[in-house]
Amino acid sequence: MKRKSHLELDKIYFLTCTVHQWKKLFTPDKYKLIIIESLNNLIKNNFIKIYGYVIMPNHIHLLIKLLKLNGKEKPNASFIKETSHLIIKDLKENHDDVLKKFKVDEHDRVYRVWQRDSLAIEIFNNEMLEQKLEYIHNNPINKKWNLVNERDEYTFSSSKYYYQSINDNMLQLTDYRNEF
Repeated sequence: MKRKSHLELDKIYFLTCTVHQWKKLFTPDKYKLIIIESLNNLIKNNFIKIYGYVIMPNHIHLLIKLLKLNGKEKPNASFIKETSHLIIKDLKENHDDVLKKFKVDEHDRVYRVWQRDSLAIEIFNNEMLEQKLEYIHNNPINKKWNLVNERDEYTFSSSKYYYQSINDNMLQLTDYRNEF
């Protein structure tokens, strides 16, 4: 597997974005919903397609295709900026004690929500995509997390979409089986 530092348009990636210092920021659903809303805006405006996802307490996994630039930047950068801004805004207004945990000594920012350099692995074929999708859907039942007993019970995942044909209308997914 080849790790990519710069995502290219019209390619599919297994993208992992991790909260700064692996802090469990996404325990409250309101931050997961910020992620969903930001991704849906990018989908609605035809910047990205999402084939699969899971939002864990301190990271997210996406099977994503970047379709076009959002102004001068790639949609994944827009996503990182927007979600950081909205989460920091909420922390300032409602959770100043938690906000302090994200304070950094960097020349370009005071707070950091996401770690730098998300992990991006290019997907080359259906088999690889299905393997990553399986990994994504099993993440919440992994012994390390143990968030639910059955993978389809986890709300913030594409598992129900693929395994029960239930579209909960949370994230507007593209079914990879209709594309390949």
